[in-house]
Amino acid sequence: MNDTGDLRDELRALRERVEAIERRLGMAADPVSAENPAIAKPTPVEAPRFSQQPQPDRAERSPGLETRLGLTWINRIGVITLLFGAGFFFKYAVENEWIGPVARVILGITAGLAALGAGDFLHRRNQRLFAQGISGLGIALLYLSFYAASQFYHLIPDIIGFAALAFVTALGAALAIQYDAMPVAALGFFGGYLTPVLVAPALWVLYGYTLLLDVAAVMLARARGWRPLEIFAIVATALLYTTANYRHESLLGTLFIAAAYALFSVAQLPGVRIAAQLLASIALAFLWTKNPSGFLLCSFVLAAAGVVTRPIWALGGFWLGYALWTLNATARPDGPVFVAITLVFVLFFALVNIRPGSVSVVAANGPIYFGAAYLLLNPHHHAFMGLLAVSLAAAHLITARHLLTVAPQMALLSTGLAAVFVTLAIPVQLAGYAITIAWATEAAALAWIASRWKDARAIWLALAILALILMHLAVFDRESSDSRLITFTASAIAFWLTAKWMQPGRLAAAVYIIGHALMLWGLGLEIERWALQHADPQNVVSVTTAAISIMLAAYAVIVIGAGVLTATTINRFLGLALIGIVILKLYLYDVWLLGRLYRTIAFVALGALLVLSSYVYSRYRERVEGWWTNNRL
Repeated sequence: MNDTGDLRDELRALRERVEAIERRLGMAADPVSAENPAIAKPTPVEAPRFSQQPQPDRAERSPGLETRLGLTWINRIGVITLLFGAGFFFKYAVENEWIGPVARVILGITAGLAALGAGDFLHRRNQRLFAQGISGLGIALLYLSFYAASQFYHLIPDIIGFAALAFVTALGAALAIQYDAMPVAALGFFGGYLTPVLVAPALWVLYGYTLLLDVAAVMLARARGWRPLEIFAIVATALLYTTANYRHESLLGTLFIAAAYALFSVAQLPGVRIAAQLLASIALAFLWTKNPSGFLLCSFVLAAAGVVTRPIWALGGFWLGYALWTLNATARPDGPVFVAITLVFVLFFALVNIRPGSVSVVAANGPIYFGAAYLLLNPHHHAFMGLLAVSLAAAHLITARHLLTVAPQMALLSTGLAAVFVTLAIPVQLAGYAITIAWATEAAALAWIASRWKDARAIWLALAILALILMHLAVFDRESSDSRLITFTASAIAFWLTAKWMQPGRLAAAVYIIGHALMLWGLGLEIERWALQHADPQNVVSVTTAAISIMLAAYAVIVIGAGVLTATTINRFLGLALIGIVILKLYLYDVWLLGRLYRTIAFVALGALLVLSSYVYSRYRERVEGWWTNNRL
């Protein structure tokens, strides 16, 4: 019985709890169920009713085109237009002496405070977009008024004027944060940057005032994530700087450039940080046109400041500023300038060795430095230009060896640059056929290096140099008789060795054939020279033609013999092709042009050489057929 009583007590307590919950939720209990819990029916439970929150205006949620134009953009443009009008009104009032300075300032401050009050009133009435424009207008008017009171009318001391401007800046930032409205901040800053344009201040005031605005813009952009303010601030700063009479204030301008650079270097947007590097370099180039030492020192410090965080832009900024400075500088002493640009090259060269990773820095640093040094020193120190190029090549080879294990791609790039500098050093330091021979040696060496490294990309450097050899032979070497045959022979050997150390294929075969073409070209030029020197004038053409035909046939026999002895198909085919060319030349050209004596000599000599060629194939027939059977090409 006690157990039954306890159970009833627990059921009664549970029922009382359920009823209490139902009363809190506003549900009435069923009387029948209340009297007889055993037959209680479940009461449908309605979803609790929550208070409806006011939904935002559809125009604010998803503004359409008409709303954006009519409410947002027209509002912004109207505010800016009013701001221009206010500024021009003040200027016109000054010129015509309508009202006194105190009244003008009081009128401007009153209008600014009224605009702020109206903006706050409209914001509380949920007309937020319209209120943002009015609040921005108020901030701009206060900027204009306090600035005019301090710097134009001198009604208040400079220190109080700056304090007032700082207060207005802080007020604009506070309102923008309170309203969570970047347009309020943007319009306020627009008025702030516009103020010195309307009323020109002293230079040091302009710089200090601009930096004050820049600090506020960068801090607000970082605090609220309004990154467009950074772009607006750096663009406005650059425009204000160009309006200043900065050319005769090198030290003050440099301090401003350094402060602005330091400020925008911590901006959130990478583009702003890059722009700060480039704009500072450009500004220094125009600031120190009369003082080379000042420009070089400041530019080096600026490049060193950006070498770690943005190396390629620091490098590009220095050389951009240097190029502009050279166009405007009144003096450019070779010695100090060369030392300065060399220090910049060493700075970025050391960065590559300490912290590999910037391929663009490796690719740009050396070539740009050499080009600048060449333009600077070549007019008076040409004898040292080849030494400079070789020194750069050696430095890049040392770097390549250092980076070979930690950064193979960078090592390959450094090796390629070393080859480029050697290639440049050759024509700079040498002359005539020596250039071609040196290039031929370099191309063969590069092909050998490519075969040892098992990297096909290095062979393209050798091919590029071979292309230079062809152009130099065609333009310069073919006209010179001194050592011409040696030059063509060395070039042909370079082509043959490069083909040997390349991967087998059509490209290698083409390079090999070009080598033979160069050899034949050189021999033909020598035959022509010999005929001009020794043959009678009326027989020069006949002697040259017959001798070239005999030379081609003899060369074909030699090549065929080499192909048989070395079991190389390309040589045998090349020899047969040359024989075909000789036969065509003999029957289509020589027979009609040569005199009887020279025609007889040509036919007899060529016939003998053709018989000799057929004998080679007859003598080694089984061997040649065996090579074809075994696919030995």
